[in-house]
Amino acid sequence: MNNETVKEQYGTADKLNIRIALHNKYSVNKQGFGSWIFSHYRIIPG
Repeated sequence: MNNETVKEQYGTADKLNIRIALHNKYSVNKQGFGSWIFSHYRIIPG
């Protein structure tokens, strides 16, 4: 991805807000990455 593409996709607050809304609506993992990672580790005391 080049700088012009990034500028076009994130150039205005409206475009960024649309992308955020799309991610919020269609993202699969609603748990959050940190919580997801932690839930997949078996942490043994000691």
